[in-house]
Amino acid sequence: MRVTVYVLSFLFIGLPVLGLSFLLLIHSGTALVADTGKPLSHENVKRIKKIIEHNLPRGARQRHFKLVELREDELNLAARYGLRRVIPGNVVLKLEYQHIGIRATLLSPLTIFGAYINLEGDVRVDDLMTVEITHLKVGKLDVPAWLLKHVLDYTHRYTAQRYEEYRAALSSLRNLRVRPDKIVLTYEWQPELFRRLQDRGQDLLISPALRARVIAHSNELAKITRAQRSKKISVTALIQPMFVFALQRSLKNNLAVEENKALLLALSVYAQGFYLKRYLPPKKDERIVLPAYHRYLLSERHDLYQHYFVSAGLTVAAGMGLADAIGVAKEISDSMGGSGFSFADLIADRSGVSFAELATRDEKSALAVQQFMANENLAEKDFMPAITDLPEGLNEKTFKQRYKNVGSVEYQQLQNIIEERIRETRIFRGLN
Repeated sequence: MRVTVYVLSFLFIGLPVLGLSFLLLIHSGTALVADTGKPLSHENVKRIKKIIEHNLPRGARQRHFKLVELREDELNLAARYGLRRVIPGNVVLKLEYQHIGIRATLLSPLTIFGAYINLEGDVRVDDLMTVEITHLKVGKLDVPAWLLKHVLDYTHRYTAQRYEEYRAALSSLRNLRVRPDKIVLTYEWQPELFRRLQDRGQDLLISPALRARVIAHSNELAKITRAQRSKKISVTALIQPMFVFALQRSLKNNLAVEENKALLLALSVYAQGFYLKRYLPPKKDERIVLPAYHRYLLSERHDLYQHYFVSAGLTVAAGMGLADAIGVAKEISDSMGGSGFSFADLIADRSGVSFAELATRDEKSALAVQQFMANENLAEKDFMPAITDLPEGLNEKTFKQRYKNVGSVEYQQLQNIIEERIRETRIFRGLN
């Protein structure tokens, strides 16, 4: 009887106390690594494009060896924006001989315990590519070295046993050296392995339930587009019936957020001019219907329709921070020799991000968006702000003369005008 009392006491009192203590230990009210919040500069965009093009030869069809050298500042740039694909936060990496020092701050969803989760760690990588986590501190909690080794070894064994692509990727690595000023990596480029990793990433990043929903919305999109004859048509003729479909499904399954995510992902793929099969090759029991293609217009422009709904899809797939960064990065890239920096494109990007956030915030908001967008009297001005008087076609020299960079006071003034127009648009004014 006494043993039973002890066990019950531990289960109902001890475990909750331990859990609460753990959450208090790992949370903090101050950030170890401050998030500067600076958007991508012209120089950073150029560097990222150069790094990707040089080190990831996606178009190469033959196997060959690649030597990759990343300076500490380049590695930090990649790590910072790579982290934000997964979770809001910031990270700083410090390179020493055979060591990578890590300092990171993640934004916590459990803000009642503290706004941040801070991490400090050290990873040792010798010239034989042996990896060891020598130190890890999460908040105030020092993780024991023996536990770190056990977790790392178990993760490696489990992943190697379960995923052939992981074993193949490891075998493609030939050399990895960590030096005080850079990381030097030699690997064998294998086109077939890259394709397999892409396919595996799809399986890991999209659940079976979301996959089924995306296919359902994509097939509905195909049905709608096949029934339309005009080659140039307002995007409302596409999205209004799509939200009718989403609303009907949500009223049955009470999963409005998930339905909106699937709708926006399907619409984003279509807006890019791709078939869904490119991203989700159908399995034996799946049928993906090919849509008809039309030049859908938003504010009488096809490119704004693409900006809006591609940004919305990116927001669903990768989070608001990344979608914003990609939108600004593209406009900066265009100013370097493309179509030029366009604030009209940028307001469409930002509106798409805001729309996706509103449509997936919670069940109440998601359902309200469906009801709003499913209205047969839906007009473009209800969800897209006016682009009147917004500068467009600015080359790099003109952009720098007028706005210096994307963090300047001049740029921010125009950014404030854009944000105000978005807030005053009917859907954001009425549902936020």
